[in-house]
Amino acid sequence: MSSQSFYTQSAQGNPKAWGPPGVSSTHVPSPSTPGEKSFAHPPVPSCRRRNIKQPVLAVIITFFITLALVVSVFARPNFFKADEYDLLVANIYTFVLVILATLLATFIRNQLRILWVREVDRLLAEQGGAVGWDVLNKRWRTSLGIARIRERWGSFANIKIDLTYITAGLLISCITAGLSLYSDGRSVQYHPKIPDGRDYFCANITTTEPADFLFWQLDGEKYYTVYTDLVLCPTLEAETLFGNINNKNASNYAYSDMGVAVLPTALGVPASVYGWVADRDEAIISLSTQYRVGLLQTTQCVPVMQRNPISCRKGGEVQFSNTNNTMYATSADGDCVSSDDFLDSNLNPKEEYGMVKGECTGSKLGQGTITMGASGTYAELLAKMIGDPGDTFAVTCTVDVNAQTFAYREVYLDFQYDTGDSGVAFGKVLFGNDKPCDGPAGYPAGSNARIALAALSSHSILSEGYGIAGWSQALASGTLDPNPDNGFSPRHSGTWAFDESQNTLEDFLGITAAMVASRIYNEKDALIDTSGSAYISSWRIGSGSRVALVYAVPPLVVLLTLMWRLWSLKRMEVMWKTSRLEDLVNYGRLMPEA
Repeated sequence: MSSQSFYTQSAQGNPKAWGPPGVSSTHVPSPSTPGEKSFAHPPVPSCRRRNIKQPVLAVIITFFITLALVVSVFARPNFFKADEYDLLVANIYTFVLVILATLLATFIRNQLRILWVREVDRLLAEQGGAVGWDVLNKRWRTSLGIARIRERWGSFANIKIDLTYITAGLLISCITAGLSLYSDGRSVQYHPKIPDGRDYFCANITTTEPADFLFWQLDGEKYYTVYTDLVLCPTLEAETLFGNINNKNASNYAYSDMGVAVLPTALGVPASVYGWVADRDEAIISLSTQYRVGLLQTTQCVPVMQRNPISCRKGGEVQFSNTNNTMYATSADGDCVSSDDFLDSNLNPKEEYGMVKGECTGSKLGQGTITMGASGTYAELLAKMIGDPGDTFAVTCTVDVNAQTFAYREVYLDFQYDTGDSGVAFGKVLFGNDKPCDGPAGYPAGSNARIALAALSSHSILSEGYGIAGWSQALASGTLDPNPDNGFSPRHSGTWAFDESQNTLEDFLGITAAMVASRIYNEKDALIDTSGSAYISSWRIGSGSRVALVYAVPPLVVLLTLMWRLWSLKRMEVMWKTSRLEDLVNYGRLMPEA
């Protein structure tokens, strides 16, 4: 654009400046009084190109902001949250993000303002007063962001400018909300270890008939023997385990073990899945150490006791010796007899009270019979355990643990369980579902060792009180609730762990069998990997919600506006820059005096 757009030359060579419509002048300011500083006529400026490097940079930055906000919705960048230190990192990230968003938004908005001011420069250069000085003034003030509301919203052109500034002002909020860290989670590979369930020193095959231990005779001269009273064997450990059984409402959780509440859907799960015993539980210990509070849940395919293998009914016979204080309890089929002579207490069970308990193995591995008999006050309590009153009372329990008792199921260990109104006052909870899964090949859930140990799981409980009065505090604690009248009442239907349970006694014995099965451990070398995964708490950039795409709208609008203004103005040549004070002063000197 030539300088004639602004000026014409008079015959005398003086510049003729244009001003408001209809006004022209050759007036050049000169000193009017002695001593007044003389101003030289400002030179006629030559055309100058506008630098577009910074506006182009603003376009590039806005493009990448828009892209980041869109990608954060569909991508899933995660950062693991292993401990509380990561919360500090997240706070620092948010702080830096806000600062960066403020700097970028300020820069972009400034470039947008520069482009709108250049529009005023263009109008001034091409049309001058033709657009109306009042209109041009309001446009200029709106572009600079100093106009009053009435000026900004007095015309569509000014409204358009103001709306772009408002949209640009949303960039800070959009960047902060769209790229902040949100709590998330993801699965990682995890291989829990479980005992292989094979024969070991607590349960194995012998070729000679054991004299002091219970066994099942197999084909030929072979005997499957369980060393019930051997140290480190789970049948002996039952003495310390039964106290963890929930004797209030086993339907909430059946038992607790090492700080973990085990729900009825996960009975008998190997303790190596959730325990903290060195060597045996290294997989879960290592995982917990690595992720700490970030570990939310593990999933694994493990053996579960899916039904109660023990059923107890009133039946059998209680007898007393005529020559001494021996008491007998015979099973309903007459094949199993238990006795106690009470020599250590000199008690007469027939005239006073007493209790006798015992067990016998059956013809097949895992089968057996438990007999119980009681007299006096003990008979009343035994009757309450199965919900049937009587004075001289006998109970027969049938044991049938087989390959179908156990099955591989998907089980979950939750480290931050939402107890709600469930009655489970534990932070860590083990639960499962009915979904079958494929366990390690060659290692059946119902192995011989697991079957045999579960079948004889009540041995230590049945031996309690032998020779004294026969009373088992374990049975009483697990099946009866004390009431305010110093009496006892049984737990009722709806409070049992197994769906098959018909009374408190068999439910308690079934849970005991599950706990014993969970404690099978035949040395570290016998641990095997099973399939599983771990769900880890993490931070992710952006919420991941499709709704978050709305955060990309303002920067997209700003991006299109910047590109539109750059395309419209291109690299126009101007004489006056209304954003420069020097140009405004020089331009004003060339204006005619009123």
